[in-house]
Amino acid sequence: MSLFANAFHAALNETGTTFRAWSEAAGVNYRTAHHCLNRGSQPNDKLLRAFVSKWPRPEIGINILRAYLRDEVRRAGFSAEDVEVLLPGELPGPSLDKDLVTLREYLLKHPDLAGALKSMARIAREEMTAGKIPYKILGKPLQRVAEDKTGKN
Repeated sequence: MSLFANAFHAALNETGTTFRAWSEAAGVNYRTAHHCLNRGSQPNDKLLRAFVSKWPRPEIGINILRAYLRDEVRRAGFSAEDVEVLLPGELPGPSLDKDLVTLREYLLKHPDLAGALKSMARIAREEMTAGKIPYKILGKPLQRVAEDKTGKN
């Protein structure tokens, strides 16, 4: 069974809802939804929205959507563990910690790259302190680091 189907069935159990009662409340065809979950067919946009939005608490739908996205990552030939779907304000899970340890070990062996990343971190801190949103300024620090290294600055 897919991660998507498992998450959906867990949501039904958590809320004490039957599949048929959910489909009626969500306004979707029971057989279509059942076929999608149990045979792995792709839901259309309307059905996907129903799968993730027709719950008493938004986090239930978010968990279902995350499972759906992990299944899509798998379908694309990647490992679902290689991708994390984070909402604003959420911290990355343990996979990032492992990646940071690997990066730290690599940087110990490559001091030039370590220096460039330190420069980028300094620039990002300055930008964040100035009240700018980090993901919107990421291109700018990379450009400044490159200019520092090439002497254009």
